[in-house]
Amino acid sequence: MDAGRAVGCAIIPYLQVSFPWLLAPMLAFSVLGSPEAYLFVLAALFWCGNARLGLRAALLLGISAGANDALKMAFHTPRPSWTDPGVTALAAESGFALPSAHAQLAAGFWGLVAVSLRRRRIWLACGLLLLLIGASRIYLGVHAPLDVVAGWVAGLAILAAFLVAEARFGPTIRTWPLSRTIAAALCLSLAIPAATMLVLGLQGDWQVPAAWVEAASAQTGIVIDPQDPSNSFLAGGLVVGVAAGAAWCSTRGLSPGPAAAPLLLRRLLAGAAGVLFIWLATAPLIAMTANEACVLSYLQGALLGLWTAGGAPALFSRLGLAGEK
Repeated sequence: MDAGRAVGCAIIPYLQVSFPWLLAPMLAFSVLGSPEAYLFVLAALFWCGNARLGLRAALLLGISAGANDALKMAFHTPRPSWTDPGVTALAAESGFALPSAHAQLAAGFWGLVAVSLRRRRIWLACGLLLLLIGASRIYLGVHAPLDVVAGWVAGLAILAAFLVAEARFGPTIRTWPLSRTIAAALCLSLAIPAATMLVLGLQGDWQVPAAWVEAASAQTGIVIDPQDPSNSFLAGGLVVGVAAGAAWCSTRGLSPGPAAAPLLLRRLLAGAAGVLFIWLATAPLIAMTANEACVLSYLQGALLGLWTAGGAPALFSRLGLAGEK
């Protein structure tokens, strides 16, 4: 372990011992920054009248998640508890450490929300969430401070590139026919896992050290597989599903409009039932397979994205839950 990471990891036991009462809130902020949590936040944006922000955020998160997977594979940095017996992991993680996905996705998502809504209170709230999600990962012993800072930097860099590309190409893309939009989204979605697979291929015969596997198993009870690329396939599938669903809804005027709280609640319940069904139907298949896990993860992401951006709004229209357009 290099000197910088060693110093950073030394902070973790101090925080855990000195502030044990922080465990519950840190776990909560860690969950808030998880990919699963963002799925429901994205769904709420699509279903509660801000489909454009939902689409932008979904595309950004998919790209950033795929990039994070590729960066983790490239650096293949161990979690603190895998190499430092003085660090206790209070959460189980199977992937590499650098950069922190929680920090990277938080920087991108909440940064986009702040830039889009342009209100001082929103900026402050988004900045606070970004900091607390990152801090939670250090406290829980799953990241060194350097991992979190690198995640923030990567997330903000990808957000900046996304905003520049959106300003440059967005007006043109919005004039494309449905078939061309879906074709472009498919190409982007395949490029996301392809980047991760390229990085893995360039690593040759490198293997995860047995000491890391043993240390992780001893602390958390899980068998780590940090070279598993399925997360990038899930991210790629989400991108094409969301893009296709949103484009289809736009051509048919099915995007839900603003509505009163009771109607919004009914939308959320109906839509969440579909998300839960897709997740429960596909997760066991992915867990039971090995060779097809990546393909099934891509399909899972595509179905979740297609339902969130297209299927659920169509259902709302059928059930009279669409509200005013």
